[in-house]
Amino acid sequence: MRAITTRTDGFDRALAQVKAVTVRPEFDLAEAPGPQRLAPSSLALTIERSDLDAVEASGRFVLLHDPDGVEEWGGCFRAVVFVRAELESDLATALSYQPPHLSLYHLTLEPNTAFALNPPVLPSDDDSAEMMDRLVDITGAAGMHRYEVSAYAKAGHRCTHNLNYWQFGDYLGLGAGAHGKLSFPHRVLRQVKWREPAAYMREALAGNA
Repeated sequence: MRAITTRTDGFDRALAQVKAVTVRPEFDLAEAPGPQRLAPSSLALTIERSDLDAVEASGRFVLLHDPDGVEEWGGCFRAVVFVRAELESDLATALSYQPPHLSLYHLTLEPNTAFALNPPVLPSDDDSAEMMDRLVDITGAAGMHRYEVSAYAKAGHRCTHNLNYWQFGDYLGLGAGAHGKLSFPHRVLRQVKWREPAAYMREALAGNA
């Protein structure tokens, strides 16, 4: 007998796989209400890692499913992950691996995401400025120099790609969502490729990419 499938079968299978994951004992995992306005089916999980009475880090995982597919998602599913950790301990862990380069970005809430609809608590502008000062101090002590807004590097390891942007250089945009810039004697040409992979592939096969 042929099995009968429903529009939520894909989400039910994904849900079962997520819930079957074994969580390490130092983490506390709990289910939270999903953002129903963003998709017909959704799952939200919160997780915390605690050290005695203090929370070291926390996060949220949101899985969205629309059986009809969403062009911006490039399919039927979209997963959003947010992690929050103590700045200095998190940075100390990263620096313990002695990386030659670090990119340290402030969280940006993108439109049409679960976090734009239910934004987490963000630091104030003053707190963000203090965090930036600490980043500069800590990375500087590790021999790294801040050479652009969110990038830190040791001598000889500055990212050529980043510097090219800041110095108004040219670059090719290849692939879904890519941006390109080409300079000519009397004009500058900027291009943006189709963001969704399915749309990009469709246009590329039609010779428009």
